[in-house]
Amino acid sequence: MWGSEKTNTRGKLVENILDNDEIILLNSQSTHFNQYNGKTSAIDLSIASSSIVTYLEWEVFNEIHSSNHWPVTIDIKFK
Repeated sequence: MWGSEKTNTRGKLVENILDNDEIILLNSQSTHFNQYNGKTSAIDLSIASSSIVTYLEWEVFNEIHSSNHWPVTIDIKFK
């Protein structure tokens, strides 16, 4: 669902929670880099209510900064 090759019991629970029209997963790209196998995934999930999702701008920064997780920002845009 969000870039992982495996789904365990906890992952299935999150999938069930996200299978709801009122909850939106904001992720659109990977947020984690596995330095041992070179693969990426989106294990850092950003979730929002569908009532505010049109006001949100989700972004992943390119620099890792001594971590294997890319920083994520969520900006709130008021109209």
